[in-house]
Amino acid sequence: MCNGEYLRWELERQPLGDPRWDAHRLLPVLRRILVDGDPPTQRALFAGIGEAARGVGHGEVLDSWGGDLGLLRPF
Repeated sequence: MCNGEYLRWELERQPLGDPRWDAHRLLPVLRRILVDGDPPTQRALFAGIGEAARGVGHGEVLDSWGGDLGLLRPF
C-alpha cells in the first residue's frame, strides 16, 4: 500500500465518527495540501480539526500554541 492507502484503509475500518473525516472527503484535501501546500485548504482543514479537538476537551492544548495558531486560523 502507498499513496495514502494505509490511511484510507484505517479510515474505512475505524471511522472517526464525523463525516468530515471520512476517507472520501479527507484524503483529497490532504492530497491537495501535499501537492501545493494551498494555505486556504490548510486553514479550512485546521478549522475543522480545531473545532473537533475543542469539542472533546483539547482547547487548552490548542491555546498553548499561542500566536502560532494565528497562521492556521482562517482570515
